Amino acid sequence: YLEMYLGLVLFSPVINHGLKQLSDRDLTVFALIMVFVTSLHSVTPVNLVPDYWSALYPVTYYVIGSGPINIKLLALQASAKSAF
Repeated sequence: YLEMYLGLVLFSPVINHGLKQLSDRDLTVFALIMVFVTSLHSVTPVNLVPDYWSALYPVTYYVIGSGPINIKLLALQASAKSAF
């Protein structure tokens, strides 16, 4: 894990620069896509994406933690849609 954290620390300025260019909505969509792609390999028995996509989970965690994604807001929106 030390190599992963060291690589993430060294690569974080590049990630931050890219994330600052996105709007809040685009950042939320990007984070959800990253979660979907990195978890797809462990959820389905069929390999729909290459195996190396699952190795992006540290970047996915970084994107989720750095963005303005409000989990409560997303949950409220989902519950409001299901109520109708």
